[in-house]
Amino acid sequence: MEMIITKKTIYQIEERLVTLARGTRYKEGIRLIDNYVKKYGKVDELLTQKAFFYYHYAAFIKYGGGHVEKRAKLIQWYFQHAIDICRSIIEKLDDIENKNLLNSRLYLAQIYAMLGVAGRAKKIALQTYKYKPSSLTAERAADVCLRIQDNRGALLWYKKSVNLAKNSASRLMSRIGIAITYKRMGDSKTSLRHALKAFGLLKRARKDINVLFLKKMLYSHFPELKK
Repeated sequence: MEMIITKKTIYQIEERLVTLARGTRYKEGIRLIDNYVKKYGKVDELLTQKAFFYYHYAAFIKYGGGHVEKRAKLIQWYFQHAIDICRSIIEKLDDIENKNLLNSRLYLAQIYAMLGVAGRAKKIALQTYKYKPSSLTAERAADVCLRIQDNRGALLWYKKSVNLAKNSASRLMSRIGIAITYKRMGDSKTSLRHALKAFGLLKRARKDINVLFLKKMLYSHFPELKK
């Protein structure tokens, strides 16, 4: 018999899954979610998390190097199952304020970008932004553009995201994105200028797990800032 899941339990599960995701422990996360699904049933929050871990694990294998060709079927399997979950949630829900619908749309756009389906990825990202204009949806649209090598598109979305940001963490994420994009475009001077702005935001941002992750990202692309 399936148990009723409470909001408090969902929050605790999500906190635990965030820790696993930050540590790239995707297979462990998937097993944990499956155990929760057996206990509580196919709850939207759990399914959305499963899509997240499926597509991140696929990306981890795809971009992690090694014998990618030998694991092509496995990568495709995880991507496709993430797509199926996202589509089922999108078909089921119609309130964009529901975070499961919003996240499913964002995940789907990113998955299509990783698969090289550029037109579909950009269309979903743009639609999602129109449904819910925010720093988050603009930043995710920028990420989609970055993945499909549309650097100028990424810059436009990142700058929009900075303008819409309501807190230091959101502004920091997009400022790092701008710096990385300029670096990819070969404009080291502008790239470093935005990296320094991100560094300033980093010092003022409230320290939590997300900000610590962004700090790691910034330093990995701009190790000179550690000096």
